Amino acid sequence: MSGPGARKRCPPGSEPVEPSRPVPDVYGAVHDFLTTFIVDPPCGAVLRSRQNRVPLPGGHSDFVLMTVLSETRRGSNVHEMDPPSEAPSGGSSGGLSEPPSGPLQVRKLVVCDMRLEVHARNPERARQVASLIELWSNDPAGVAFFRPRGISVIGCSAPTDDSQADETRQYVCRFALVLRLEYWVHACLEVPFFDHVRLSVDPVDVRFSPTLSPAGSAAKQE
Repeated sequence: MSGPGARKRCPPGSEPVEPSRPVPDVYGAVHDFLTTFIVDPPCGAVLRSRQNRVPLPGGHSDFVLMTVLSETRRGSNVHEMDPPSEAPSGGSSGGLSEPPSGPLQVRKLVVCDMRLEVHARNPERARQVASLIELWSNDPAGVAFFRPRGISVIGCSAPTDDSQADETRQYVCRFALVLRLEYWVHACLEVPFFDHVRLSVDPVDVRFSPTLSPAGSAAKQE
């Protein structure tokens, strides 16, 4: 089967199955974190950036803009194999039939940098909200909030004044900071499994070369 809608075929014996855990919803977790902890003063609307047909709040509304800057792998993949419940049955010739399949769990650790932009009606309010985000992100309470969602908080940078002039040459009050998160991405494959290996060992006289018989070796020495 080919074409734009075709599914990518896997090698024989390696059929994809549903992952044991989904990829964590980073945007949803940060949104819930901001609306739960930043309440006095409130951070206003929490929006995801770079979305078509979703305009930013007009006027001088207070809001926080979330942007994932990068998602970087940390280390190599981790493989975990779960043996199948059924044992392989013997064939008619005394050998083993097709080996059963078992799930192969593959994980990778990802470090995510998310930029948070705090927009407010005045610089002092934007500074306060940004300072509270940095405070709670580096606090055990913030770390505990993300943990059930499969996300670990590495740290949060200090807020910086990133105000700039808009098209009307009026300054837009904006403070920016970077929240660094860490989480696992999971995938699973059904692969053939075996836990026994049959070896055949033939005795060899190491005193003579395997390509020469003992009589031929003695004649050569004479």
